[in-house]
Amino acid sequence: MLSDPTHKKDTITDIYLAVGFNSKSVFYTFFKKFEDVTPSQFRKSALEVGR
Repeated sequence: MLSDPTHKKDTITDIYLAVGFNSKSVFYTFFKKFEDVTPSQFRKSALEVGR
């Protein structure tokens, strides 16, 4: 969802709640553990590549 242009207007909060997380800090911790970047950094780089 973070890299999908159709979800570009969704906030990261909207996304982590939609995928089942109730806490921003827990989502960020898990996301960074698996992707080595924060969700914001991931979204920014993914959407720049998709231009």
